[in-house]
Amino acid sequence: MDQPWAKDMIKLLLKAKKLRERENSCGPQARRVIGEQTRRSIRNRYSEIVLAGLAINPEPPPAPKRRGPVKRGKALNLLIRLEDRYEEIMGVFEYDGVPFDNNQAERDIRMMKIREKISGTFRTEEHATLFADIRSVIATARKQSRNLIATLAQMLQTPGTLGDSLVDEAKR
Repeated sequence: MDQPWAKDMIKLLLKAKKLRERENSCGPQARRVIGEQTRRSIRNRYSEIVLAGLAINPEPPPAPKRRGPVKRGKALNLLIRLEDRYEEIMGVFEYDGVPFDNNQAERDIRMMKIREKISGTFRTEEHATLFADIRSVIATARKQSRNLIATLAQMLQTPGTLGDSLVDEAKR
């Protein structure tokens, strides 16, 4: 079934992405690309698109003599999620520093899956937790452009202070 609202939503998401990229590339003294009027316009358009989609994908009527919830179509389920989760979906547009994709998060967990596949599994849950902790420290240090050897040395020498220093660095 053709869903014309979907094309409009794709265009809106790409427009919001482009606006955020332009905003991020501006210098600190430059005029802002995303002002309150632009935010309001994007939010209104988003709501219009979702409402248009809901208008052509109504809730199905209850089936006679059947108990439980009525099965909804994929388009209706997506529209309900779009309506309920604006903040998560448009976070890239609304908030500075939110990535458009989750590639970095996927890269961060990839090593865990590779380790699990090569070894078959971890011997205990404690080993898996320790491995995840070390990978987390390494990933955080990389993101903060810290010296990995110095960070790992600090982890071995004074593990109690490492977490605080990584958090302090992230706040700067």
